[in-house]
Amino acid sequence: LIQVKNEQHNIYQELNQARELLSNCSAIDKPVEWSALLNNVIKLAVKLADIEKELKQLGHEHAINNHGTLPY
Repeated sequence: LIQVKNEQHNIYQELNQARELLSNCSAIDKPVEWSALLNNVIKLAVKLADIEKELKQLGHEHAINNHGTLPY
């Protein structure tokens, strides 16, 4: 559970960096680079959503098995 939580944190940081790169890139001046950056932002956002779904499920299972306590 803690490992998944750490992965969530890391992907969140990567997503923020990717968003910043995308916002600093011009879609008009550099359309190919902008498109690649957008694809990366989308990929990271989907990965983060999957991790958050897994974390929610693991947290629920952990709380049931350990009577409501989470390790974080």
